[in-house]
Amino acid sequence: MLKAIYNRVMESKKTFFLISALLIIVYFCQLLIPYIFGYFIDAVNKKPTENLTVNLALFILALTILLMISSYISHIISEVFISKTAFKFIMDVDNKLEHIPLRKTEKYNPAYLNNRIFNDVLTTLNFFISNFIVAIIMFVSTIVVFILIIKINLILVLIPVIAMLINIIGIKTLNRAFYKRGYQYREQNSQYISDNNDLITQIKETKIHSWYDISTDRVKFSFKQLLKTSVSLNKVLAALNNVGTFSKNISLVLTMLLGGFLILNQTITMGEFILITLYTNMCLSYSEYFLKLGQEYQHAKISFDRIEEILSIEDEENGQINLDKINSIRIEGLEFSYPDSDILFSDFSYMFDVGKIYCLKGKNGEGKSTFVDLLLGLDFNFKGSIEYNNSSIRNIDMIENRKNQISVIVQEPRLQRLPVKDNITRGIKEYSEESLNDLVNIFGLQEIIALEEALSLSGGEKQKVAIVRGLLKKSSLIILDEPVSALDTNSVSVLKEELIKQKNNAIIIFISHNEEIFDIVDEFVHLPKKMIKSNKL
Repeated sequence: MLKAIYNRVMESKKTFFLISALLIIVYFCQLLIPYIFGYFIDAVNKKPTENLTVNLALFILALTILLMISSYISHIISEVFISKTAFKFIMDVDNKLEHIPLRKTEKYNPAYLNNRIFNDVLTTLNFFISNFIVAIIMFVSTIVVFILIIKINLILVLIPVIAMLINIIGIKTLNRAFYKRGYQYREQNSQYISDNNDLITQIKETKIHSWYDISTDRVKFSFKQLLKTSVSLNKVLAALNNVGTFSKNISLVLTMLLGGFLILNQTITMGEFILITLYTNMCLSYSEYFLKLGQEYQHAKISFDRIEEILSIEDEENGQINLDKINSIRIEGLEFSYPDSDILFSDFSYMFDVGKIYCLKGKNGEGKSTFVDLLLGLDFNFKGSIEYNNSSIRNIDMIENRKNQISVIVQEPRLQRLPVKDNITRGIKEYSEESLNDLVNIFGLQEIIALEEALSLSGGEKQKVAIVRGLLKKSSLIILDEPVSALDTNSVSVLKEELIKQKNNAIIIFISHNEEIFDIVDEFVHLPKKMIKSNKL
């Protein structure tokens, strides 16, 4: 994880080093300005001159302008740098999600997962980029300030030391509780956003059933849990803030007592006293920064751990064999069950060949869609074997196989926020405009093919778009899940004709309860829980 962050940051190392240089200038100016002011006080007390006053004032003014310009530029560059790096890192996490087993991602609500990834990546990168150099510079600056205080009077170094000890003890005492409660709060916040998203996406369902009085129950419950974790977290946060307040006021009291005593005894000058006061305040600012850094670290660690939880998931199983064409699919002794569930189907054997149309039949919940997932290589947690062209599916590059040799037409396709034509041709390497136009015409999509937004289409139009895309691909395996559920009678007839045309060069498998399409089926396939082996093998 840290290596991944480091690699992304170092892709723009020039920008990173520019930000670092600007921050060094900022903190150098912050150290030098109080020193010049203290020197000015002592010089004025000894032998004031107009030139010295003007020169020192102009010097401080110049340093102030340099500090402001450097701080302004570094802030803007840092924000742009963080945004670009965060985008690249989010793409890395999204890519990881696309390559882990489907079962691992399906357990998450999409809205929850999206919110979690976005916030966790930004929190982690903000902490790493914003604080990595700043923490080093502040640490060095603190050492320099200590040295300058020691040069004035050794006893005065007790002031920042005592203040920092108070902060360290407070942080160590409260940080563990802060991490635990912070993790709970982030999880509950993501759940609350997810539940609220569900409420919004289910407005139509709420209206249909008049669920107005109960539609917000889940959101209200999530908010109560969120409020509870928020109060618990803020109790710790308030205690941490009090640590900083206590150390600051203690250092003020010590400065008054020790500094005042040394001035009365003429051990230090008024300029040195003022310099001690300014540097002590600076040390307190630095200690407060490190106090907040501890809190931010806990937030970042929570986000870091949650991202690591995703990135540590092993990628889905995938072989190396590439297929130019799928000629046969052999199923032998196939058995599958979900974790902690009864066996969905078992002892199933079958042979699918090019040139035939198959129909998977059975009641809802008997595993037809799950069986298709196994055929596609989306889940390898099965017993028995699945072979493509006599090669085990575990040895085949199913990612490339799905991309080049398989068309899947689902019942309720989710189209992309793209023009209709781009949705049809998405992911298809080669096709002819003539074939595309023919399919568009016979399925009656001429009027919508030029639309710039596909999400506004009706259910039937979306299903036709998915069918045209699947047929245009010219795959050697075509799988259709309830392909005629939203089609009119004419479109059903057209689909049947096209499937018959393509079956000589493909294995066609569909799931359907609609008898209107059964007349083109060559073989019906059943998936009961205890399947007797087919005599086909």
